[in-house]
Amino acid sequence: GGENASPETTEEVTVEEPEEVVEEKPVEEPAEAIEEETVEEPAEAVEEAPVEEPAEVVEEETVEEEVVEETVVEETPAETNNEPETGAATATTEGTKFNPGHYVFSNISRRYSKSEREDRRMAFVKRYMNDPYLKGFIGTYDWRNLEPKKGVYDFDNIRDILKMLEGTDKRFGIYLKERHFNSSCTKPPVPDYLMSSEYGGYYKYGGYVCMVKLFRDDVTDRQIALFQALGKAFDDHPNFELVITGESAIGATDGYSAQGWTNQLIRLFKESKKELKHTVLNMQLNFLGGGTGYMEQIVKAMASTGGGSMGLPDTVPCRRTDIPDSEVCGYRIEAYDLMRKYNGVIGIAPDAETWDLIYEQTPEILDMAVDYLGATHIIWQSEFSSRRDSRGYVSGYLDNQIIPTVKAAGGRINEGCPSSFKPCITGK
Repeated sequence: GGENASPETTEEVTVEEPEEVVEEKPVEEPAEAIEEETVEEPAEAVEEAPVEEPAEVVEEETVEEEVVEETVVEETPAETNNEPETGAATATTEGTKFNPGHYVFSNISRRYSKSEREDRRMAFVKRYMNDPYLKGFIGTYDWRNLEPKKGVYDFDNIRDILKMLEGTDKRFGIYLKERHFNSSCTKPPVPDYLMSSEYGGYYKYGGYVCMVKLFRDDVTDRQIALFQALGKAFDDHPNFELVITGESAIGATDGYSAQGWTNQLIRLFKESKKELKHTVLNMQLNFLGGGTGYMEQIVKAMASTGGGSMGLPDTVPCRRTDIPDSEVCGYRIEAYDLMRKYNGVIGIAPDAETWDLIYEQTPEILDMAVDYLGATHIIWQSEFSSRRDSRGYVSGYLDNQIIPTVKAAGGRINEGCPSSFKPCITGK
């Protein structure tokens, strides 16, 4: 998703450019690669859809590859068939900022220095902040840039963007990049201390995913500390809309279990919400342990706590669960069923990553997100790069596809306040 960047690629695109480049058809490098895209390819690929190793990922693309998560066979918990819990009565928050609409990742190449990326991110927001069809922007930030040293945080760029948006109806959110999807990656985009043996070190999974052991207690503690620091700094700011996690699909290694990872994600959500009291915490849930049982445990915790939304990297029509097998491209994304079950209860905020899309498919993506998934927020990737489109990279995606499509649809989105958000805090 977003500013998906390869190791030295995109830093801020929450719409992460596809880092998954097919060798036989290298994706042209976008003039300005996505830096903030959160667009991440499904990490936990379904067995029938073997993960293709990215040929050579564009440096700037934050687009994360499909990662096969399951190497450990575990029994998937029985999926819940009863009605979703509303959670309204037990929510620990007193109202959640809720400004539904169309958001976009600012795609910025990682080949630029940190300060240059920040300047370009500011320029991107300034350029589009008066567009009536965009509700807001998502910046993709490497964890190491937000926390250069343990417990020392640098939120200056976020602060500057929020200052620019004050008094407007535009909103800003951040996507935390904590792993790299790229065959050439050597280490994850996290603070140096997290790569030490004290925190279990880091590893490369499947030949193209560089990450730390996010499923460990002590690593989760540090992510909670970061999110709580963001909450203390910006939760009261009306233009700070949401914080987005990395996807739930991760590469399994020593010490990993699907239930253990599920428990950590629930803890991450509940503890972070103690400071992100009024800000949406968007948990990207695409694959975890097979089926939807583990992910539904997380969604239920979000509903009972309040103030959370469910996202995922891919909004792909040929991966819906309600289409004939003959129309499926590779595999179905069962997480869509959870969005359909819980929309109206929690926020629904899917990314529209382009890695498996066709350039002219944008209207179909909007319809799928709004009508099929029940989206309250759609997070668009501002640059187009795809393995399914023979053109690979096509320039001008935001100006020539996204904005005209949203305009033609009248900015259509689901505006009903999710029951676990109530009361919803909207407007300036």
